[in-house]
Amino acid sequence: MPHTTKTRGEKLTFYSLFAFSIFLFGVLKATSARGDFQVLAEQNRRTLRLHFGQNLPVGLELLQTTVKQILN
Repeated sequence: MPHTTKTRGEKLTFYSLFAFSIFLFGVLKATSARGDFQVLAEQNRRTLRLHFGQNLPVGLELLQTTVKQILN
């Protein structure tokens, strides 16, 4: 039986809290990356943001194809 914790009047399972903490860490990473991007852009540094979505292999293939087209 999962351990339960009472939070804000609701019972959340330990597993729910764990999944929520992973989600929050993802938000923290994304926020930090956006801040870094903004600072570099403000200092007129070259920046590039890539977002591959849910299908990393397809995104990488598209990136490779695009780079090859630019270089040829």
